[in-house]
Amino acid sequence: MASSSPSRSKSGCAPSQVPEDGVSWEALKQFSQEHDIKDLSVDDVCEKLVKPATRSLNTAYTEIFKRKNARFVGRANVFVSHAWLCKMTDLLSALKNWEDSLPDDQRALPYYFWIDVLVCNQDASGPKEFDWWRETFKQSVQNIGRTVIVMTPWKKPKYIERAWCLFEFYTTLKCGVPYDITMSAHDQTEFMEELKNGRDIVSHISKIDIDCAEAKFQTDKDNIMTCMEVTWSLLRQTLFHF
Repeated sequence: MASSSPSRSKSGCAPSQVPEDGVSWEALKQFSQEHDIKDLSVDDVCEKLVKPATRSLNTAYTEIFKRKNARFVGRANVFVSHAWLCKMTDLLSALKNWEDSLPDDQRALPYYFWIDVLVCNQDASGPKEFDWWRETFKQSVQNIGRTVIVMTPWKKPKYIERAWCLFEFYTTLKCGVPYDITMSAHDQTEFMEELKNGRDIVSHISKIDIDCAEAKFQTDKDNIMTCMEVTWSLLRQTLFHF
């Protein structure tokens, strides 16, 4: 049986609700221009940029975006599933890559990205009962209606090393929500070069061991493994289609 002890993820969302806000690409672009994020992971961005800027306001970074331009924030329609260990520049590049790859009729639509580090109040974070993640979070993913998975770096994605990321993917599957997998521009270039040079991509990816995915707290990993109704090996097959 899953432990009933509170679970801890990086999202920072209040247990009672999940923010409905998402941020536009224009907001993300401005954020990257205003801050030196070149060598920062998402976790670094949270600690060095987001928390210092929002602590006195006791709010999410979306409030700062709203004060700059009300159109920077809207109702989230894309849930971004990513690892906090990935570089922020890679995350933004991957989202731009995803948006640019859409068919013309879809590219013209406004997209508002639910990115936890920006839409949740990071100073209000705290442990949540796992049932919250299983039910409230699941409902939120379903309401948003689309998931984009950031898989970077492509040779050894941080995403599949984290149990919480795999739980987000599992939740997406469980809800029947459509999803896309994207990577940064330089990852995509390298990936295509490998294909052109005849490298055995499938053989490389098949060596990725999802069962080794970790969480900061063992109780979280235990809860996730108990909750999921499929093996992590099956998740790998679903992610990579083999």
